[in-house]
Amino acid sequence: MLAMRQDAPPPWSTPPVLIQHVPHSILQEPYFFRIDLFHLMHKGVLADVAANALWFKGNDTTSLCKYLEWKLKDVHTSTDMSGSDQLYFAEMASLLSCGNKLMHRLYFAGLWLSTKERDKIIAVGDKFVSTFMLLAQMAYDWDLCRWKVQTKFHMLGELLFGLKMDRVRGCRSLNPLSYSTQVDEDFIGKVSISSRYVSSRALHEKTIHRYLLKLKQCWA
Repeated sequence: MLAMRQDAPPPWSTPPVLIQHVPHSILQEPYFFRIDLFHLMHKGVLADVAANALWFKGNDTTSLCKYLEWKLKDVHTSTDMSGSDQLYFAEMASLLSCGNKLMHRLYFAGLWLSTKERDKIIAVGDKFVSTFMLLAQMAYDWDLCRWKVQTKFHMLGELLFGLKMDRVRGCRSLNPLSYSTQVDEDFIGKVSISSRYVSSRALHEKTIHRYLLKLKQCWA
């Protein structure tokens, strides 16, 4: 990934309007944009893991992954399975464990990661990636339509690479969770409920009024 960044042109033909009005480093313009961990993992990679392990996609990625880790941890020791099946389920259990540990450590860390926290996150992240790729190879060899490598999987590699580069440079790392939009998305969802019950002619004004009324109720 380091070689890919050497003399690489910006990923756009015209600079985005956003960075034209926000102070930033001209030499680091592409890095102004950050990876959203919530959509990368909860709505992306981990959702795919849960879907592949369960054979269908559930609504709550966190609950599913925790349940599947608990459910599959002893399945691969069953005497009814062949050696290859045992390995397959063992790797699935390992993958779920790594994914849950990765998110747990990120959510329970502070804004700035300590050196120890960063090392553990990198280690469990690398293990997650290698285990996923092993399962993808097994599925390919067995002609199973499972463990497809999605575009977001590359973004996970970018996130881990950024932490590794911070470690090499000897500088501190911001918790990638700080760039997540999970809370903002919940907030927007609550506001949108109010906008569905007003006239389209006065949508903006009425939505603000309804929001202010709800806000006052919370503070009353």
